[in-house]
Amino acid sequence: MLTGAKEIARVLEPALAENPDRLAVVGASGRITYAELDERANRWARALQDAGIAAGDRVAVSLPNDLEIVAAVHGAMRLGAI
Repeated sequence: MLTGAKEIARVLEPALAENPDRLAVVGASGRITYAELDERANRWARALQDAGIAAGDRVAVSLPNDLEIVAAVHGAMRLGAI
């Protein structure tokens, strides 16, 4: 069973490994594949880490209900942020 933010962040790994070019998210601004979501989530993780966010920190995301909020949440989870 998955527990903790870092483990939850791994839910994308099977889809990314098996179907990286498959559609992952559809939003008002467009569509992105699992590979694109992975890339965006990594960018968010780096940006949050550069801002001093670490495992266990609480993060609030205030973005439109669109593609970037999905990537931002995954990026935070990759750091182990809550």
